[in-house]
Amino acid sequence: MITKYRLDKIKSSIVNEKELFNDDFEINKLRKKVCENTNCYAYSLGIMEPAPRNKNLYIPGFTTFENTNYLSKENFILKVSENLHNLKIEFRKYGIDDEITVNDNEYLIQVLFVPKDKKNFKKGDFHFSRKNKNGKWFSKMGWFYQPCFEEVETLAKLDNSELVKITSKYCSNQYLRIGYFVVKEKAS
Repeated sequence: MITKYRLDKIKSSIVNEKELFNDDFEINKLRKKVCENTNCYAYSLGIMEPAPRNKNLYIPGFTTFENTNYLSKENFILKVSENLHNLKIEFRKYGIDDEITVNDNEYLIQVLFVPKDKKNFKKGDFHFSRKNKNGKWFSKMGWFYQPCFEEVETLAKLDNSELVKITSKYCSNQYLRIGYFVVKEKAS
């Protein structure tokens, strides 16, 4: 389990959407330490607390230090749910075919997943994107890039998931979209 001190620091660092954008609705750049020590998962939740040096902290399951099973989409979603619960973030889960309702004080996150395989992704991979109030997807690719807008293209419908192509100014990758989370913004 993550220490209470670290968990409290993470919870207090969470920002709302209005702090991620400027008045022209351009994405604000992150401070260097935050940019280099947070990933797409932390950023999608508004977490601005840098991970400790050389620690890959922000992965699904980080609040319990349990390994995420990249063979199972269900386990992956469960680990995200556990993190949100442990961070005291209110949320609702949705499948890819569900009708999604997002209220004014909420935002939408899509969960993108690459299952573990023997050839390309020996550990598996993931990506999280967040949809802003103007309906545009944005994210922070990896640990070193600044956040940016991205295009999301659905390529095929699969068994309880969708094959999607995510394109940003940094890269273009294909993932399985395995679900969504509607997350309540932190009270101001």
